Amino acid sequence: DEYDSSHVIVSANLQNNTGLNGLVLTLDYDLSVLKLTGFSQSEALTSMVFDTTNIEMINEPNFKFIFEQAENSYETGEFLLLYFDIIDSENIGTYDVTFTYDYHHDATYRDELNELKYTMLQIVGAEVPIGEIFHWSKEIGNGVRNIDITSDTGKPINVYLEVELVTDDVYLDDNLIIEEVGQGMFVSSAYNIRLMQNKQIIQPNTTLTIKIKLTEKEQKGNIKFYYLNDNNELESKDFKIENGELVFKTDHLSNWVIFSNYGGNINKSSILFNVGMPIILALATMLYALRLRQKITKSKKEEHND
Repeated sequence: DEYDSSHVIVSANLQNNTGLNGLVLTLDYDLSVLKLTGFSQSEALTSMVFDTTNIEMINEPNFKFIFEQAENSYETGEFLLLYFDIIDSENIGTYDVTFTYDYHHDATYRDELNELKYTMLQIVGAEVPIGEIFHWSKEIGNGVRNIDITSDTGKPINVYLEVELVTDDVYLDDNLIIEEVGQGMFVSSAYNIRLMQNKQIIQPNTTLTIKIKLTEKEQKGNIKFYYLNDNNELESKDFKIENGELVFKTDHLSNWVIFSNYGGNINKSSILFNVGMPIILALATMLYALRLRQKITKSKKEEHND
């Protein structure tokens, strides 16, 4: 998808709830970059009485969310959604959204004698990415190999590139290589290339131009290039060689194999390719669920990507 960025939603989640009957959370974020425009309750903590401080001060420091009831609640899950506008999309970077609380009176529970006690919270904040990134580059093996990716459309600024050299993990039958690739060809190098966001693999949903730096041996031999799918099947991929780099376009990422007839390789048997207690409050950013809008000048993109 083409990512915009004028709005963002932050989800507040409750985990490992050992018991709460009172909770006061103070919202903490950069007011010069983000503007809180609204909030809504979710499924958890709905049994508790919900309130806030003065709603007319929603976008001022120390705005608080208040939950209370007579007995303990042990609910977990999403309990609050926070809606923000991005004030200035040229403030490229990641910005924290979190809660603070006063340990001495903001989180309470009833013990087995029904006495009011204070409890501790472990609060894990969310990171809101502002801006877009169009280019990633990663060196492998002290610069001997390099992967360079350019996207046709921008991705959130917190999307990053991971590359793993998986040549030793590719096991293809010799007869299959002869039949699909050609006589005298062998696996020269193989890569698992992936884009990541919030520690999760994402698919590009756009066209990527990928450049793989070839080794000196690969540049001397004949090259064939394939996509290796999850069923250990080879799919031929169009490519070109420019300035010692193998260049191709794709709208998906996974495992890519370079075959060469220069040198040799150890024969491998036919097996498959290995594809590769405090209470906790966690805030998760749900970016671009509303297809967020943003305009960033070309110079800003180039300056950041460089």
